[in-house]
Amino acid sequence: MFIKVAVLSVPPLTLAVMRLALAAALLGAYAWRTGVRIPLTPQVLFTFAFVGCFGNALPFTLIGWGEQAVSSGMAAILMGAMPLVTLILAHHFTQDEPFQRGRLLGLLIGMSGLAILVGWDALSDLGGAWVAQMAILGGAVSYAVNTVFTRRNLHIPGPILAAGAVTAGTLMLLPLALLLEQPWQIQPTPSALWSIVALGVLSTALATLLYFHLVRAIGATAFSQVNHMIPIMGVLWGTLFLGERPGIRELLALILILIGVWLVNHSARRV
Repeated sequence: MFIKVAVLSVPPLTLAVMRLALAAALLGAYAWRTGVRIPLTPQVLFTFAFVGCFGNALPFTLIGWGEQAVSSGMAAILMGAMPLVTLILAHHFTQDEPFQRGRLLGLLIGMSGLAILVGWDALSDLGGAWVAQMAILGGAVSYAVNTVFTRRNLHIPGPILAAGAVTAGTLMLLPLALLLEQPWQIQPTPSALWSIVALGVLSTALATLLYFHLVRAIGATAFSQVNHMIPIMGVLWGTLFLGERPGIRELLALILILIGVWLVNHSARRV
């Protein structure tokens, strides 16, 4: 909702840099106030750069570019591959998230609910704008890689990792925004500026802290289920604020997605 308001007067890369920069300032101040200090060794700086790239700069760019030629329904389905990729990567690159049939079944059920929610007709575009579709799929894979990498780097305190990663993502996207969008020429509306503030504070700073906390607490595979919940939340906000009325299809999708999430988490607790 905030992105839709902001991009009316602020181009997408500039928007990403502005929300990331605001979040970096807030997270940096929060990390400083926690009193925890760690030496900025080459390994720690590499971790910041890796998470900033695969968690922010790369997927923001790939998904933003791909959605110019791909429908939102197709994009949702392609992003729904992220939990499946996470399951495979977590099995090979973590020690506490082995492959389980219960998890796989939960992921497949969740993906079927996602397909029902956006409509099977969205699949008719599959293979059309294949470069743009591969870009969005690349964004989903990037998020999966980042989630598993974060799970493997629990030695860095969450607030510090969040601040470092968002700062790195800002520095990576800033040259692109300056080169491609000339942000000094834009004239953002007041509503766009307030939307950017909301995106920076809520959808980036607070969300990043929650992200690192949950990946540590419940694991990469269980956390990845958020990608199946995003469209459901879209339906919820549409119902609450836009007067939309969900039908049987939306209800069936919700049931399937919740069953899938339960199966994945139930299997995770049994590990």
